[in-house]
Amino acid sequence: MFGKGRGYGWKTIPEDNRDTDGLDQFTLSKTERQIVGINNGSWYNAPQDQTHNFSVVGIYQYIKKWTFSATWVYNTGNATTWPSGKFP
Repeated sequence: MFGKGRGYGWKTIPEDNRDTDGLDQFTLSKTERQIVGINNGSWYNAPQDQTHNFSVVGIYQYIKKWTFSATWVYNTGNATTWPSGKFP
């Protein structure tokens, strides 16, 4: 089935005043679909919608040859997208 889709959102990356290198970011977004015959023609959340996404990346150089890094990600929405069919 074919229909319409739309996505919109807001992303922020705050200034970093720490001694270590890294990145913090937050995204607030919405992805929706509209298909005639589904949900009475009203817009509904797309399966790929991830409304909230918060990421933190930290990088620390211990000495010239050693760099440590860590990443933490939190988001809402479906954790997986299941296949809709298979090939013989």
